[in-house]
Amino acid sequence: MPLEPYKIVGHRLCPYVQRVVIVMIEKGIDFERIDIDLDNKPAWLGDISPGLQVPVFWAGRDEWLFESGVIARYLDQVTEGGLMPSDPWAGNPPVLNGALR
Repeated sequence: MPLEPYKIVGHRLCPYVQRVVIVMIEKGIDFERIDIDLDNKPAWLGDISPGLQVPVFWAGRDEWLFESGVIARYLDQVTEGGLMPSDPWAGNPPVLNGALR
């Protein structure tokens, strides 16, 4: 993990940002939250988020991640797991074309 706290860029009411924040709180990860106005996005957002979307997550150095699912999985992996199954099919019934096998 980086020496500085992780950073999460987003909007305070965005459910995808909340998803990442919940993972960080549950994992006890220090982070800095940077809330932006989605109606008046800062110019620098385009430098770190190709689609100008939030959340955007600083993982250290010049590494930025986007998409809440990707960020949540990254956080789970760098903190030795526990929130997400290592096998995504474990405990779930197999589905084929929308119907149970």
